[in-house]
Amino acid sequence: MRVLIRSFLCVALIFGSMLTSWSQEENMIKNAMIPGFNPDPSICKAGDTYYVSTSSFQFWPGLPIYESKDLKNWKLIDYVLKETRQANLFRICNGGGIWAPDLSYNEHEDLFYIVYTIAGGELWHHETPNFVATSKSIHGPWSDPVYLNSRGNDPAMFHDSDGRHWYVCSDFILEPGEAPHKGMFMQEYDPVQKKLVGPHKRIFEGTDLGFFEGSKMFKRGDWYYLVAAEGGTNYGHAMTMARSKDIWGPYEVHPDNPVLTARGVHAMIKRAGHGDIQDVSGDRAVVVYLAGRPVEKNEKLYSTLGRETFIANAEWHDDGWLYLDNKAPQNEVPMLLPEEETHVVTGSDDFDGELSLHWNSLRVPLDPGLIDLKSKPGSLKLKGTPSYIHSKDYPSILVQRARHHQYKISTELTFEPEAIQQEAGLVVYYDSRRWYYFNKTMDEELGLCLSISSLYDKTQLVPLKVEGSVELEIECDGYDLHFFYTDEDQARKKIGTRNALWLSDEGLKEKGPIEYNFTGTMVGIAVWDHTDYAPPAEFGYFHYEGKDSWPDFVKNKEFFGPTKPTDNKRLYGGHSEK
Repeated sequence: MRVLIRSFLCVALIFGSMLTSWSQEENMIKNAMIPGFNPDPSICKAGDTYYVSTSSFQFWPGLPIYESKDLKNWKLIDYVLKETRQANLFRICNGGGIWAPDLSYNEHEDLFYIVYTIAGGELWHHETPNFVATSKSIHGPWSDPVYLNSRGNDPAMFHDSDGRHWYVCSDFILEPGEAPHKGMFMQEYDPVQKKLVGPHKRIFEGTDLGFFEGSKMFKRGDWYYLVAAEGGTNYGHAMTMARSKDIWGPYEVHPDNPVLTARGVHAMIKRAGHGDIQDVSGDRAVVVYLAGRPVEKNEKLYSTLGRETFIANAEWHDDGWLYLDNKAPQNEVPMLLPEEETHVVTGSDDFDGELSLHWNSLRVPLDPGLIDLKSKPGSLKLKGTPSYIHSKDYPSILVQRARHHQYKISTELTFEPEAIQQEAGLVVYYDSRRWYYFNKTMDEELGLCLSISSLYDKTQLVPLKVEGSVELEIECDGYDLHFFYTDEDQARKKIGTRNALWLSDEGLKEKGPIEYNFTGTMVGIAVWDHTDYAPPAEFGYFHYEGKDSWPDFVKNKEFFGPTKPTDNKRLYGGHSEK
């Protein structure tokens, strides 16, 4: 029976994903281009293939690499940071870790470069050491990271036509009463000495939007172009441009600045900014950028999927400036290239041989001794650690990005706890403060039971009469999470409902400390063993089924207009609008 159920679910999920792809109009790219928590995208091209990398923050491995030949169908192919010697994220703060990569390919060297920030510290006093790594292949091996500076975040590397390399980043200066992001800093990088050399200067002050981030530099013809993210990465976010014929400036601002934003427009897609440019052919180009697809409740917006990767088409005009086909984010854009074979991403894993690339752990890789895929083929045995879900040390968690607002996750769990503080089950996770853990455990009074726990809500316990394995399911309707299990009569039984909107950038403004709020909803499995002698938990499968329903299910679409209070200034310090 289990085989039949699994086979049916696999067919249903794959068929459903294909329907999602086919439902798009022919020759159109639907946004989000890379759905789910994938902010700060950077794009490059090598040969006929395009690559995108995005921020990964406290999740491991770091810096995912996506690949496409048609800019529509993207496949996760690898990660840059796969060994702890490359990045130490142990106990890194929520929303800290790996920020805003810049991925580039230098044809003259036949070499990929990636620069990025490893952020720590606190919200307004963060530490931003920046690094560069290189590789002949997009799959690595990547060189050991080289430290560059800590002056600002969101660095980039520009390769000039004369063979020189120029490093740019935001100029972060702490002055009492002043916003810390002051503009764009530049200095030459010497790949032989592996360090920044020569004079350095703040080459551009930014615009009156403020909160300068996301530095990029390009060259086209005789002009050097700067691109920046300004306005703060909330509802006042924007992409701005400037240019000069001298790399050191002065730089003039684009005549239709900002070139991309959702500010002041009635758009369901919000928070658009932090863009990167890739020429496609002739004067045609694309811009990849971050944005959010929020939902509304009680006249507040919540980005449960976090900030995702979007795409816009653009064109270089006779005046030498790049103009987007639409200045505001669009639900879909025409393809500029012939469509290649569609890649279907299901998110499901039947644990046949090896883990899917989509699985992430927290801050550090899980010890291989915790994971067993061999003793019982077609299932995963996962051991617990003493670190609970909220821990920044070493929780035994495997999660992947939720890619839909409405989805279901399920598993068949075989786990026989022998004492209290031994738990295993499904998890929906944003960060160490915001999560729900649906697990099988032992209670001193109830015996075997199911538990729904979180950091701030009272734990709910339900006696469990099912012997042996139990099927667990969490269903998200876009607003709430609903928790089900299959009872002793093989009936699907609901035992609780929780607020899904809490798992978002905007969700913690009324609870807990103010920290970074930069990630998105992750879903997966977890095991906790505070006793050190719990048996491993056996997961027969993990199924993810998404429904491509946004924004149809959103109730109050009128709230997305330009005059509505869609920013949370208490959380973002007033930088979302200026």
